[in-house]
Amino acid sequence: SGEKSIEIGKILGNIGLVCYAQGKYEHAVNYLNKAIIIIIKQGDKYKIELANNYDTLALVYEKLGENDKVMEYFQKAVNIRKKNHQEKSLENATTYSNMGSFLEKLNKHSEALEFQKKALSIRLKEAGENNPLTAASYSSIGKIYESLQQYELAVENYSKALKLYINIYSEKNFHVADLYRRIGLCYESMAKIENARYCYHKSYTSFLECKGTNVSEIATSLIKLGWCYERQGNLVQADRKS
Repeated sequence: SGEKSIEIGKILGNIGLVCYAQGKYEHAVNYLNKAIIIIIKQGDKYKIELANNYDTLALVYEKLGENDKVMEYFQKAVNIRKKNHQEKSLENATTYSNMGSFLEKLNKHSEALEFQKKALSIRLKEAGENNPLTAASYSSIGKIYESLQQYELAVENYSKALKLYINIYSEKNFHVADLYRRIGLCYESMAKIENARYCYHKSYTSFLECKGTNVSEIATSLIKLGWCYERQGNLVQADRKS
């Protein structure tokens, strides 16, 4: 029956998702394609499940380095949601964000920025300002501006993300520590050493308070902090931090 078939399709799709999470990408492609074939046969009623599988398949192809298929399958997911009046859904925002991240890796920064801004617009409307998804969008936009060496815009967006993450999680959070470091790097590139020093110090203390922080993350912030003291002529502090 149709109901039984769709349940099999959903199970195969979920197995494909698990294979993706486990790094078994070829198996993921196999299960996802089987799920897609079954779901397509069931008609328009299950188009949203189809869109979700296209999304996952795009992520798998990205991991496999089959770049020509990545945007194709992301776009298939977007088109289905448009036809089902879900273009402004949070699921579509995630797809837009993933498209932006993929394009950024290809150094297509202008296109990447366009998709990340689409994701942000939807998340602001559907999830609200004080939400981790919204914070993630600001951070992604900041990263693109940093890559474009538009440091003031990078700091502006990173700072918005930072404020939200602090409100949501407190300063004892990896995202907070990482954003302080990124903002510090931008200030360093702008030759605003005092601002950079402040951010590297905040990054260092935040990383120290985060559970499971990689030692290299702490070391990087510490080295940067020492560099700032050295640039400012405070060699005693620099020696202590290095």
